[in-house]
Amino acid sequence: MVFSPVLREGACTNAISDGVADPTPYIKRVVGEPGDTVALVDGDVYVNRTPIDEPYIHGIATRPLGGGQSWTVPADRLFLMGDNRDHSIDSRSDQIGMICVNDVVGRAWLRYWPLNAIGILPTPTYPNVPPASGPPQTETGWPAPGNSNPRHED
Repeated sequence: MVFSPVLREGACTNAISDGVADPTPYIKRVVGEPGDTVALVDGDVYVNRTPIDEPYIHGIATRPLGGGQSWTVPADRLFLMGDNRDHSIDSRSDQIGMICVNDVVGRAWLRYWPLNAIGILPTPTYPNVPPASGPPQTETGWPAPGNSNPRHED
């Protein structure tokens, strides 16, 4: 997901309160959708009490960046994490936190570096992760979990 690294206190319709000084958009992986609970347990990432398979982090343990180790994603936000977990500023950090859906710029679809891995990026799925129970109401048009869940292939 490509997004603007800004903080919004309270509602996502509020003005930008803070964020990263560099306005360059970030690219991170969507780990939690509205209603999901994301938890870090012994270096592994769990979504809705199910561990997710993350071969792209090459066995690196995922550690908290702030005070939390478990988060429930509000209706208008996404929980994002970078693949380079030891050096990523992402939703685990108080510096960025969970991203407002309206701050999403787009989806990364092309890898051009390293040159030997150039190509189209597949849409990642986590087929073993159950949808969140009791999906939250969304004001932004983002699909509620269980209605149009990109984790599950049709």
